[in-house]
Amino acid sequence: MALRSVLSAALVAAPLAVAATGTLGFAVANTNADGSCKVQSDFEADFEAIAANTQSTLVRSYSSTDQWGNACNTPSVILPAAKSSGFKVLLGLWPDGGAFEREKASLVAADLDQYGDTVYGITVGSEGMYRGTYSEDDLLGWISDIRTTFPNIALGTADSWTSWANGSMDNVITSGINLVLANGFAYWQYQDISNATKTYFDDMAQALNHVQELTGSLDAVHFINGETGWPGDGGSDAGPAKAGTDNEAAYWKSAVCGLLDWGIDLFWFEAFDEPNKPDAIGTNGQVASEQHWGSFTSDRTPKHAKVIAPARTLKLVAKGAAAAAPEEHAVPKGSHWADITEPGTILVIEQPEDQKCAAVGGIMAQKMKVNGVEAAVVSGRVRDQQELRDSELPIFATGKSTVGSGAESSVYGHNLPVTIKGVTVNPGDIVFCDPGEGVVVIPQDLVDATLQLMPKLVAADDKVKEAVKEGMAVAAAFKNQTRFFASAATAEMAGEQGQEAASAASTVRSSSPSSVSTIRPPPVIMLSLRPSAGAAALFANAEIRKVIIGYLTCYQDQTLRPFYQQGMLRGVFAQPKHRPDGLPIVDNYTDLARLHQREIVFDNFPFPELLTSKQFALEYTHAFYSQNYFEFDDPRAARWFIDKIGSRNFASLKNVRFNIHGGFDLTSANRSCLTSQSYEELWVNLFNFLKFRHNLQHLAVTVLGLPSHQRLMRDLESGRLSTMLIEERAVYVGRLPGAIQNVRGLKKAQLSDTGFEVFPDRASLHKAELVMQQPKLVYDPAKDMRKLSLGEVLDRGHSGQEDHEHGGSSDQRQGDGSRGNAKGRFYGSKKRDFGDML
Repeated sequence: MALRSVLSAALVAAPLAVAATGTLGFAVANTNADGSCKVQSDFEADFEAIAANTQSTLVRSYSSTDQWGNACNTPSVILPAAKSSGFKVLLGLWPDGGAFEREKASLVAADLDQYGDTVYGITVGSEGMYRGTYSEDDLLGWISDIRTTFPNIALGTADSWTSWANGSMDNVITSGINLVLANGFAYWQYQDISNATKTYFDDMAQALNHVQELTGSLDAVHFINGETGWPGDGGSDAGPAKAGTDNEAAYWKSAVCGLLDWGIDLFWFEAFDEPNKPDAIGTNGQVASEQHWGSFTSDRTPKHAKVIAPARTLKLVAKGAAAAAPEEHAVPKGSHWADITEPGTILVIEQPEDQKCAAVGGIMAQKMKVNGVEAAVVSGRVRDQQELRDSELPIFATGKSTVGSGAESSVYGHNLPVTIKGVTVNPGDIVFCDPGEGVVVIPQDLVDATLQLMPKLVAADDKVKEAVKEGMAVAAAFKNQTRFFASAATAEMAGEQGQEAASAASTVRSSSPSSVSTIRPPPVIMLSLRPSAGAAALFANAEIRKVIIGYLTCYQDQTLRPFYQQGMLRGVFAQPKHRPDGLPIVDNYTDLARLHQREIVFDNFPFPELLTSKQFALEYTHAFYSQNYFEFDDPRAARWFIDKIGSRNFASLKNVRFNIHGGFDLTSANRSCLTSQSYEELWVNLFNFLKFRHNLQHLAVTVLGLPSHQRLMRDLESGRLSTMLIEERAVYVGRLPGAIQNVRGLKKAQLSDTGFEVFPDRASLHKAELVMQQPKLVYDPAKDMRKLSLGEVLDRGHSGQEDHEHGGSSDQRQGDGSRGNAKGRFYGSKKRDFGDML
């Protein structure tokens, strides 16, 4: 089978109908940055940070001890923290180095039953089979022991995706485990970020496909991506795989959001940086740092939760205030201020400092999010904390309240100057929101000047830090850069304007962290704090162009991931052998079984593995099958394909091409025909199968060639064919035109028979195309041949009644005289599945 075109542009442009269905979890360490064991309050702080910035409420641990073997009693401290925070925990048991009994004792001591569904499950070991630190017998014995000890808790193990895909974990899969955690890192496979998502998806698909084929089910075990991730700034490179926060964010958006949309649960490695973690040593002996893989720094600050966009403003005043804004700034009568918020902006709200009510609540936040507002900065209070988080709108505020805005506030006007802590903000000013630093506002007319100055200030600042790091006194380090700091604004910029820009930015920055507190909902945009040539383009003509690098949250309105973009999946039907005339064949049913594994390959992505995605099946397959063009050279391959994709996906097929060749499947001089069925018979059965069942819009049929009379006679003389087989084939040659044109209800039929071996002339081809564009035939149970006696079947075959009743033209069926004579003959000596003739 050949896939002629892949996911159409229309499909790629279509937004997702639903949110990601996979469940996102985070890997968390059991030690703090200083190496001490975490206690309950530490884990509670972890969960608070995760919940405030993501939609995740699931974590996994690895061990009850720290990395040096010291007891941390992790289950006894992480579970009460999780229960109080609304989280679930996949508890890890690290059995390496004779630690199994100690790890098991820690689980028993935690009394897991008291935590109910807070305990997501238990994993025994992590990548030990891949690393060779324990044997399969060891692992199976430990799993059996834990199953006996905790019979009511889901149980599994984690290992590299390769171990699950290559068969080395088969006995573990079939041992009765509930959870399969396959770890996959495109980074450790030395993949450039441009190819990382595709590599990661292929890894997961191979592992998942093998697990599901072995178990014979889509969900006999729960398949989870146990770990994936990418190191941020400060991490080690792995060949073409470059560490860095930008690549980390890009991998999240593409790979993580993609797999979640694909319907697979996953754990991101990891939640927080681990500055105390020893370097890892790869299988190639290369030393690499694992200290900077967190989505948060070790002090739980999100790395990428930054938003930058132009300001729009709203001013609130005391309820009942007599003053009114000028007409051009008044909120239209009958409208709510949230209804007129603008996409791609940050709304800055001024609220009187003495008010105790909230300026923004859950409904208004949701409306701003729907309108495309990027963030809100509130010089006042907000309420409905959970609803604010659920809205996924970043909000920066000075306080919280439970009182609605109507109690004390009324709207004065919008898109007019407002003042926050003495800083005036005008519509169009550039607002930069950073949960770790606060909010900075750059006056619109100073944006260009600021961008010219900042790279040089950052460079000088970096030089000072490097000097201090090398032991230089702070005063001396600054003195070395004094020349630049003193002259940058005048030598590199337009005199006083440059100083004013630096002063404005500095003033707002100094007032921000202490005076503007942060509510940390899922962030929308990550932008590097350090402007570069790319950042300068954001402010062309002093107009902000936002950089969307979604991180920590996957949004409903994102288009399909790069993995599904047009052109990435291009396939061919890779059959292993060819007939003497060059046409592809399937030699035997063993070949079919082998092709079942790898016959349809999309850029090294096997088609059967696409079928294993629950989300792909639910959300994307209709578009996939309806938009693409499928081509078949072998009727058995076509029937296999139809059977494998299932009735739901078969109903979505719209565009198909069949390339017909005739004769028999003969592969050697010393063997008889494989199936005792000619290709003509198989094609007739296929078209008869389609005629009542299909929903095709376009069907193209090309007759490539039928075997000559001389060739058939040679095969008869050699004993490879019998007279009965040759005569029976002639029957199906005659039936083929009628079977083809019984596939009706098409918007377009395209028939080609250059040698006129099936259709006698061009007029009959054209006539058949018109017939195929007539309404589809309707199944009539009274004509179901399975309900007829053998005598009735033979009589009907002799008279040609079925084809005539179903619209086959006698002229089109007859062809030449010899075929017409052959058509009336039916050999009933072989057992047939008459259902194939429907």
